[in-house]
Amino acid sequence: MQYWEDERILLNLRSSTCRQEAFDQLYLKYFEPLSKMAAYYLNDKQAGDDVVQEVFIRFYEKGLARHVESSLWGYLSLLCRNGCLNVLKAQKNEKSRRKNYEAIADVYDLSYILENFEVREVVDEIGRKLTPQQKLVFEGVSIQGKRYREVAQELSVSTNTVKYHLRLALKLAEDFLIRHF
Repeated sequence: MQYWEDERILLNLRSSTCRQEAFDQLYLKYFEPLSKMAAYYLNDKQAGDDVVQEVFIRFYEKGLARHVESSLWGYLSLLCRNGCLNVLKAQKNEKSRRKNYEAIADVYDLSYILENFEVREVVDEIGRKLTPQQKLVFEGVSIQGKRYREVAQELSVSTNTVKYHLRLALKLAEDFLIRHF
């Protein structure tokens, strides 16, 4: 296929008469070499093709032909190179963000585990200080979320006895926490 000369392409891109035909010629003439260049920079053919597509869209929509003074190839390859550098910069920033996120997530997970471990130790210590009846009432109401009546039926005691043992267990827990924290 015979391509137009760069001067003819530029002249027609700058005028309104054959603008679309000139752009078609520009695309046919330069897409493949620009795509190869972009694929080389990015080590990815598809990403390179995407960059070149963006270059052509920008060149056409913004009327960048009016800025070309010497070499059309030089201007397009500069736009393509800058587009590739922007993609590489975005990839680097994304990797950095992902790495920072993972580091924060690891720290959060570690602090969460330590915090829960400490809480569990405190609960276990309080549990060791409770009488067996207080412990059963506390676990039933506070940990398992059962109603007073349910716990009372399970333990064969009145609901007032459940309330009494729970009050004692909570008082003991409160005293323990005040002394140790």
